[in-house]
Amino acid sequence: DRIAELIENEGSLNRNMPLICVLLCYIKRRANLTLIADGAETLDVRELFLSVKESSEYLKLYGAPASVFCDGEFTASAETVLLAFDFWQAVIEAFLPGLEAFMAKLSEENGAFVIKITADCELEFSLPEKLRDRIENAKGELRSVSEDGTRFITLILPKGGDGK
Repeated sequence: DRIAELIENEGSLNRNMPLICVLLCYIKRRANLTLIADGAETLDVRELFLSVKESSEYLKLYGAPASVFCDGEFTASAETVLLAFDFWQAVIEAFLPGLEAFMAKLSEENGAFVIKITADCELEFSLPEKLRDRIENAKGELRSVSEDGTRFITLILPKGGDGK
């Protein structure tokens, strides 16, 4: 529905095109991750990295430089990977169209899966309640601080699936 509204809004299709691309990329990549996760207990986090990397390319349509890094090779439960990608998308949508620059790092730290995001944006950051509940139910930890127009966000999730 949201994409249809953005397309139908006369005179603003060009202005809305970057957001439409971000949303369509999420739908495509989320469907891909869901198919890969079907029947799998764990996923290689590189699958998430590829999804996040493609999504970040569309941020450049806003004129916002975006970089994504994956520190190492490791697995996490399929549920954790899907939650992480949903979190990623929620963060992007929260900051558009005011995003000026964006950097993210996926890593394994102390046996946990960690996403660190740095975003240059003056907009307030909040997650949808349903996503906050999913993070809490997964025993995840969310940290967010803002300093001089830069937001630093860290999501820490148990890797799961492999007993850790």
